Amino acid sequence: MLGVVVNGLRLRRRLRALPVLGSAAVGDAGDAGDGLVVVHATGAEVDAATVAAAGAHLRAQGAEVVDLVPGDLPTEELLDLLRLSDRGLLRSNPIAPAYGAGQAVVLAPALAARAGIAGGPADPVEVRRAFVRARHHAPRRADQALAPGLRAVPLAARERLAVWREQHGRPLPIHAAARLVPAAVAASLAAAGSPGVAAAVAAAAALQPALVAGGTGARPADRRDPLAGPTRLAGAPVRLARALAGPWRPARPASTDRAAIAAARAGYADDLARGVGRFLGPERADCPICGSRDIRPRVTAPDMVQTKPGRFRVDECGACGTNFQNPRLTLDGLDFYYRDFYDGAGSADTEMVFGSNIRPYQLRARAVRAHARPRRWLDVGGGHGHFCLVAAAEHPGTAFELLDMSGAVDEAVARGWASAGHQGLFPDLAAGLEGRYDAVSMYHYLEHTTDPLAEIEAAHRVLAPGGTYMIEVPAPECRPARWLGWAWGPWFQPQHLNLLPQATLVRALEARGFEILETERRLPALPLDFMWAAFQVVVRLVPGPDAPWTPPRSPAHRAARVAGLTAGVPLILAGLAVDRLVVAPLTRVDPLWSHAYWVIARKR
Repeated sequence: MLGVVVNGLRLRRRLRALPVLGSAAVGDAGDAGDGLVVVHATGAEVDAATVAAAGAHLRAQGAEVVDLVPGDLPTEELLDLLRLSDRGLLRSNPIAPAYGAGQAVVLAPALAARAGIAGGPADPVEVRRAFVRARHHAPRRADQALAPGLRAVPLAARERLAVWREQHGRPLPIHAAARLVPAAVAASLAAAGSPGVAAAVAAAAALQPALVAGGTGARPADRRDPLAGPTRLAGAPVRLARALAGPWRPARPASTDRAAIAAARAGYADDLARGVGRFLGPERADCPICGSRDIRPRVTAPDMVQTKPGRFRVDECGACGTNFQNPRLTLDGLDFYYRDFYDGAGSADTEMVFGSNIRPYQLRARAVRAHARPRRWLDVGGGHGHFCLVAAAEHPGTAFELLDMSGAVDEAVARGWASAGHQGLFPDLAAGLEGRYDAVSMYHYLEHTTDPLAEIEAAHRVLAPGGTYMIEVPAPECRPARWLGWAWGPWFQPQHLNLLPQATLVRALEARGFEILETERRLPALPLDFMWAAFQVVVRLVPGPDAPWTPPRSPAHRAARVAGLTAGVPLILAGLAVDRLVVAPLTRVDPLWSHAYWVIARKR
């Protein structure tokens, strides 16, 4: 009951943070709507006054795009939006995920042109995509506002599943399961002989919409229904079941849509039929870093990333402490296990993860600023360019370039997140980039490479004399890695091929012409070790996902997965509590609790 009330207050705070179009703060709209591009839900009528007010709001806020939230948006749609969307983050954090109401988006014409967005009616998924794409191309100039004059086009039950897939991606089962938690708690209390407490939980759920929207500019169209409140909790399972059975699909299905999964499944069929054992190369008897033959097995893990078939062993060198995958994936194996993660079906989910926390990017940029003010900076393995975007605010005079294997570099340049992009293997491209850069960074990239020493030599080659080199990697010598075994998240099998302890990496840098400026173990660590380990255990116990590399799943299988994930939530929350209450404080006094470290060096 307390959780429902506290969450209601949180959502109310988010709603009250939305500016109201047409208020005195916006000023006289005049002809501010001239030339604006409007994408709106089919059936919605965005009147000229609303467009003009939106244009005045864009000018007043220095923004280029605003997502409009109708004043009469139905209760459950409004609550769903507020659970995801926080205007404070939208305005202050350029990489935070953007979530729109799916009703109307108003764009400045220049932004619409460079983002390739055309105005007019669109389905509810496409309206949301328009806001997300516009935000990507104007990461610091996007906003959201309440539009009392805009009439909502309510989502039909058959459309909800497609919208949820777009918003949540592959973690959708977890979000779907979370919707049942209050009802499950109330039912459990009633069954356990506490009907009074169960009724209190139901009452809190019934009153939550009024707590959120009462006295604000929002007037949900369904708030006058006398049965809406009293039946809200009991109706949650029915609403969820109707949504999950929704047959509607947008013209461009999400990568997590069943039809898209079925199409991708055919591409995996041949690989799986021939077995995944062929993706492993020969076992080696020596350490890839120091050549010592004093090696021993440390952990054996399944695919911790996508739960594809396969088992992977990580060996540890007794001489230098390096941990490495043995036998290692071949190039075909790397292609198989990376497929649909950083691009393809998994691109949206990966970008959501990369945009979930701005602080690590800021800390890294500030750490370099303490030693140098680069003019030209190359971020290696930077994916979609999140670091480049954030670091540009910390280094306003620096030109950031991006190098990565994936085609995400082109999208990063198109968005303006990086000034230039280079696609390919760093050691192969280094000759053409020799001596160009004042700074090179590698953040959680080196552990993915087949030859870390070649990567370090490539960095030395592209740096100008005196250039700064920063590396951040997992710390395989940390205490959580010793205690959690295969479930320690940074093993990240099968993608992490080499994990070097700090002392080993320092020696490798010094041997290749670098002077060490700084090492740091406390700041890079995010306390997620025990939560991630709990999640790894839960996903091994519940039925598998509906993915291109799995057999087609029945409705009963999908329902069992949602139920299993729901049952596993307490274990995951317990892991999070250990991370926040135990690991985080200990990390501040004992660096061996930190699961990562960085090294900053200078080219001699």
